[in-house]
This record gives sequence, C-alpha cells and structure tokens, in this order.
Amino acid sequence: ISTDSYELTGLYANRRVVGSFWGKMFARNEFKFREARILRGYTEDGNFYLENFEVENYVIDTYQGPALNGQVQFNLIDVLALTDGINVKVPFVTTGILSAPLAAGATSCTFNALDTTAEYGTSGFWIIGDNIMSYTITSSTSANVVQNRFGTVNQNQETNASIQRCLAWENENVIDILLDIFALTQIPASYIPVAKWNALKAGELSIFNFTAVIFEPTEVKELLNDLILHCGITMYTDVVLKEITIVSSSIIANPVLTFTADEHFQQDTFSQSNQFEKLITNQFIRWGLRNHTLSDRTNF
Repeated sequence: ISTDSYELTGLYANRRVVGSFWGKMFARNEFKFREARILRGYTEDGNFYLENFEVENYVIDTYQGPALNGQVQFNLIDVLALTDGINVKVPFVTTGILSAPLAAGATSCTFNALDTTAEYGTSGFWIIGDNIMSYTITSSTSANVVQNRFGTVNQNQETNASIQRCLAWENENVIDILLDIFALTQIPASYIPVAKWNALKAGELSIFNFTAVIFEPTEVKELLNDLILHCGITMYTDVVLKEITIVSSSIIANPVLTFTADEHFQQDTFSQSNQFEKLITNQFIRWGLRNHTLSDRTNF
C-alpha cells in the first residue's frame, strides 16, 4: 500500500508497467506542484561531496517527455508562484444563505450552509447584501451578528440572501495581514519564518497598520502587490533556506535632505528648465473609505 499523496489512482494500465523509466513514472504519478531540488556546486577530482553543493528548493510547474531519446524536461518555480493565477483567490466563495428574513438592526440570524465550520469558522466577518457584519457562530445553523460594520448601513435581508465570508482587518499590522493571507494558500507553513517576520513587525514595519475588508474573491498576487507597494518592501523566496524573505526599508528619523548651494552644488555646473507639463495645480487627498462596499469619490 502506497502512502504517496502524489500517486495517481486507478488500475494499472499497460503503460504503467511497460515502457521506459520516465514513461512509467509519469503514468503512475502526478508531478505538478511536487517539490524538486537542484544541487549546485563542484566536484573534487571527479568525486562528489555533498558539502560542496548548495541545495535549491523549487516546485514542479510543468513537465514534458519522455522524448524519443528518453530525455524529459521540467519547468520549476518557487513557492511564491503558487499565489499567481486566477484560480488563487481569497476569500473563498461560501455557500451560506439565510433561512429566514434578517431585519435591520437584528442581533441574530439563522442560515443554511454546506459546512458551517469549514466555511465560517467560529467567528469573523461576512457580508449580506451590502451590509458587512461581524458574527459569532452559535450552532451549525445560527449566529449572533453585529450589523453595519466598516461604514455600511442596516438593511432588511430576505430569506435565501447569500452570506459571503470576508477577510477583514481593523488597524492590524501588515505582518499579521500577510500571515492571514498566506495561511489560505498552498504554500507550506514551513516557508513562513514567523520569528523573522515578527521582528519586522516590532521594528521597521511597526508603523504599517491597515483597516480593510475584502468580500469579493480577489487574486492573492494582487493583494500581496498592494501591500508591497504601500509598505515599500521587497518579498522573495530564498530557495536555499526554504523561506519567504521580506526586506523592509529602514525607518529614518529625518529622511528629508535639504540641498544647499554651499554643500551640494559645484559653481557654474547647475542649470534649470521649466517643465510645465509636470506642473501640479490641484491636489486631492483621499484618506480612507467611509463605506467599504463603495468606491466612488464621495465615499472618502
């Protein structure tokens, strides 16, 4: 009996037992997203010594072959690529629907779902209609709720209204948000260096706290790119250490550098020209969403 989770099920067809090594291997096993390692190093006088090699860790994306000469080809990716693609979205679509009307301002509701625990956990946020609510599950078909969260308004909801779980954060640090997002992906938890990330949370990234709610399934890559942009961080996979590394910008007490003629310009080397196409005559600052279900200009 095999315990290999990548082994394909089904009866042994002829191609699984007859043919080349790789032909039988591909017939018996699924390789996509399976771990793969590359050893880079050198030999000494033609002898192999493992200590002279560095192990790089990847994931198999695609593979081709075997060709007539028996060769096969593998395309390898690092684990961050598992956040890419239209099929990698959060939050997941949930199946709950109200089993009875929910009045505006009501503090409890009843519902039906395929798997309440798996889809909603014990508490969190969900959206019904345009009303974001916090909830606490009291049974597999009931919950206590607090309506009109994140600036939304109370509304009467009819029976069979859909209940979509949200990802929501209230003044939470970017590291906690990243941990929540990565926990919903296929990236192994061992790739998250929690201690190193928490050190960043207490240090350079301590000032980056956000309030946001995601109620429509959104590509993980898009969410990560937004956080990377707002926090000025770099994120990559260290394929040797098998961990996702975050590099932050240092907090500078006085980041403004004032140029003076005496210290920074050499005499007769400075010239200037007007660039009217870059002239800014109006500036609008939007501080934050008042209602997180709307995005028009009057909602900031």
